[in-house]
Amino acid sequence: MLSKKDEVDMKVNRAEFILVNNPLRGLIQEEYELNILCKMSSLKDIEIALEIGCGNGNGTKLRLTLMRK
Repeated sequence: MLSKKDEVDMKVNRAEFILVNNPLRGLIQEEYELNILCKMSSLKDIEIALEIGCGNGNGTKLRLTLMRK
């Protein structure tokens, strides 16, 4: 886990920020993207996930929730 002093801000423009931090994107992740990723993955019971990207971390939370079942 990164300490506060080690955190790095992701540099995105305004349009990218709005796109990745949008409630509609969260809904799309939950309804479509998550099922596709789980079908593609051979991992079924995981405790830790690393998502590299920008956004609010909603995708990671959803993946952990589904893959812990």
